[in-house]
Amino acid sequence: MGGNYLLVKLVFHSPYYSYPAGAEGGRGPTLPPPSTLIGALMAAYLRLRGPREGDPPTSLVNSVKYAYFWAPSYSTTASLNTHFTWLTQRKSRLELIEAMKILGKTVEGTATEEELRKAVSAIKNYGRGPRDLQPEHLKSDPHSWIAKLRAMLFSPWPTYETYFWGDAYALYIIEDEELKEAGNYIFRVGPKETLVSSRVVEVRSAREVKGSVATRFYIPKEATVSACRRVEHMLTSLGAPVELIYIERRAKEFCLPTPYTGELEYYDPAPGWVGVELETDEGVFQVVVPEGYAPR
Repeated sequence: MGGNYLLVKLVFHSPYYSYPAGAEGGRGPTLPPPSTLIGALMAAYLRLRGPREGDPPTSLVNSVKYAYFWAPSYSTTASLNTHFTWLTQRKSRLELIEAMKILGKTVEGTATEEELRKAVSAIKNYGRGPRDLQPEHLKSDPHSWIAKLRAMLFSPWPTYETYFWGDAYALYIIEDEELKEAGNYIFRVGPKETLVSSRVVEVRSAREVKGSVATRFYIPKEATVSACRRVEHMLTSLGAPVELIYIERRAKEFCLPTPYTGELEYYDPAPGWVGVELETDEGVFQVVVPEGYAPR
């Protein structure tokens, strides 16, 4: 199989803002997870191909086998964010406000079946609630759903921010060469507030490393037999419904580099994984990859 490595330099022009999967706010991942890195590359691909509607082809998304993030020295903070205004609302939020009114009528016993179906559609379109949500669920516990919708719309939330004190890098293991050019056009990583500029870094050579790997890339916890100084759960692929994230194991534990100092982390690869060293025009980088994606 072998590895086809795409290394992208990322310059952050703002903090990295993160939210937990399926939530409006709160403490998300400290570093951009693989799912976010893949999404950033796909957004750049669509931008490069010109205006178009819809998502990138599934085959193209699936051609990204692994994504890693190299973190420079960084620090984190949290601030309070009220994510709504009274004067301007996108359509999905207006529909959610209407759903709250329908739930109020449900409490009174005056909501129609058509209105309840409309409320279910609004909640799903907003990206909240289980995919099998039905009008019966709203009727059985309208007070609980009113509280949930009120929290979505009106509650201030803490925003988790990561500040990078240097250049970062995203490493992709890809199967489709068409994605390489898109690496020069990444403009955001995660929420729209996190703006970046990017440049594809030339990988001059790749070789397998024997013994420990020294790196600032996060790696899957399962990829090493060494102790991790910092561990977080992160999503590894796009399009996972919230209720299936953990069931389908699309959220996995990752070993993160520590903040502040910028020191390299040292890992001994686990069976089935190997260390790889990339010689590039930005210097030498090491990472741990599955054996099947080692250089050939």
